[in-house]
Amino acid sequence: MRDVSIRHIEERIQPALRVVIAVAAAKDDGLGLVGQMLDAAFGHSRESSGYLTTVGTIDQIEYQRFEEPPADLDVERAWHTLVLALVDRDVSESWSRWFDAIVRQVQESGGRHKVIAFVADEATQNELASRKCGLTSVQLNLITRFGEKALRPAVLGLIAINESRRVLAKACDPVLGSHLKLFISHAKADGLPLALTIKNQIPTIPHIDKFYDDSELLLSDDWASDLEGNIAQSTVLIIRTDRFDDRSACRDEAHWADRYACPVLVVDARQALVLEESRLPIGDLPTVKLPDGNVYRALHAALWVGLRGLCVARSACYLQETGALEGARVRVLHRSPTFGAIRRICNELGADDSGGQAILVYPGPDLEGEIGEPFQVFAEKHLPGVRLATVEQLLLEAAVQL
Repeated sequence: MRDVSIRHIEERIQPALRVVIAVAAAKDDGLGLVGQMLDAAFGHSRESSGYLTTVGTIDQIEYQRFEEPPADLDVERAWHTLVLALVDRDVSESWSRWFDAIVRQVQESGGRHKVIAFVADEATQNELASRKCGLTSVQLNLITRFGEKALRPAVLGLIAINESRRVLAKACDPVLGSHLKLFISHAKADGLPLALTIKNQIPTIPHIDKFYDDSELLLSDDWASDLEGNIAQSTVLIIRTDRFDDRSACRDEAHWADRYACPVLVVDARQALVLEESRLPIGDLPTVKLPDGNVYRALHAALWVGLRGLCVARSACYLQETGALEGARVRVLHRSPTFGAIRRICNELGADDSGGQAILVYPGPDLEGEIGEPFQVFAEKHLPGVRLATVEQLLLEAAVQL
């Protein structure tokens, strides 16, 4: 590894994404509750998160919430910074000055960073406009637009995670994948009601694209190819009802998701008391249940696994850009390694005579010892010299500590 590469990386010890929640609101204002829900949305709260599910933190994301303006906040301390401003009509002058500085930094960043503002009411909009606050140069989103009062904190949590995905995807090499679209995989025989419920809920979260066969496959001249192509580019929600495993189209979708190493969430909606052994490669995937009909839980978990994969892709891009990987051919698995994905990628790389080491990068934790050995041996069989590694391993080898 070139010394200049190491020095360059050491100078840029940064998270892939920094999420900053700025709660410029009175202590008894509902925006404080929104801030707490955002903690839970990003895995930084042990308290019940209401309509959202429980998730862990992601190593490549730095998360901070402030109820007073921090003394200094440089958005350049991360490759990408997302600032969510929660503002009511009593916003202080110190907060106004802070927002002025942050908005200026973001707008001078060339699109690498982003500010999103949520305001309590129209009176707050008018107050900020009269002050000519820097936030007026971004969209001042009325929080009342996002559902009933009890649901709004959860909806804003989903918006925050989805905008995090979009910020990272914008900077990722398309070869490494972004998987921004949500693909709803379901059996028509018994999964249709739940699939439709999730499909109809997705549009309540801005900027989420979806794939649902009955609408997106209209006028298709090769539906199987279209399904596979969309699976390859999506985060997949598998609605696993009792009839899912015995439907050929459902099995195909599950195997395609495995083959393309897509981020996948399983919504386990099976009702049978005895569950037979299944040959589908979905037994070890993140799974949620919805006994109360709370589809926000499924959307949260699906967006979360997609965000985790994007953090891997963005970190891999950074290592490539700095030369730390010395020209290696890099591919990203947006989930834990699977034999199907390893075979496909190794065969594709083997057909490419450009040379150079091949590295398959996947989300942590590291598959060490006997657990990871079969995957490495299998990969070597299909492409001699290929390596499986987590982003954390590669960063440490490049003298980087998250």
